[in-house]
Amino acid sequence: MTLYEITIPNIEDCLYLLPISDLHIGSQGFNQEKLAGYLDWVKEHPNSRFILLGDMFNCVTKGSVRNVYDEKMHLPESRKLFYEIFTPFKKFCLGWIDGNHEEAVYRETGDFVGEVVCDRLGWQYYGIDAYVKLRFGKRENNRKPVVYTLYATHGWGAGRKTGTALDKVEELRLICLADIYLASHHHKITVSQNICFIPDLRNNKLVETKLTYVAAGTFKENGRWEGSKGFKPVKLGSPRIRLDAVRKDVHVSI
Repeated sequence: MTLYEITIPNIEDCLYLLPISDLHIGSQGFNQEKLAGYLDWVKEHPNSRFILLGDMFNCVTKGSVRNVYDEKMHLPESRKLFYEIFTPFKKFCLGWIDGNHEEAVYRETGDFVGEVVCDRLGWQYYGIDAYVKLRFGKRENNRKPVVYTLYATHGWGAGRKTGTALDKVEELRLICLADIYLASHHHKITVSQNICFIPDLRNNKLVETKLTYVAAGTFKENGRWEGSKGFKPVKLGSPRIRLDAVRKDVHVSI
């Protein structure tokens, strides 16, 4: 696991972080208009950033469980559309994490779709997961930057219930300690928080720390495959994570 440090200048009040996931560009259900609304909101708020959590492309192959003939467009066309959508907003992106659909392309062709995109747009390509240290703002007491850590991955496994999606995110704390855990894959937006006591051995005390777990959503409407499996419709979009720039505090809006 690699630690990536990102310093964001000119953040005074707060930083908004949007985990954008599961666009499935190329599928019949990709809702481009919904995504455009979120990206316009980001552009209107210079203190906003987003991180991409995988399944940006549907990229169904003949070896996939889904029907390759149901695709609206295949990968070359999907990638062209992705560039058209995201190039105007490329300065707001903190990086790319692969999803299981990108992994499927890698298994069949050996190509890393996300790495190609990141090379063109100048983004950080994380691969399958990322541990990120964010520094921005100024603390009231010492004027030093406020620091947050986050661990992000696409997610895994099946499950119909919202609780299943959240359980998978909460399990990430068994991998590493972070302020914020991000995952997606299940297409359900949900959030939880809890308190963890971390030992400060130098000062012989326990430090109360809030941990935040966020399951990101999707911009893909249910289609033929979801209907055949009995999946209920989901709320499209992304949660908005507010990170205070004066004192360490996390709030999530869904």
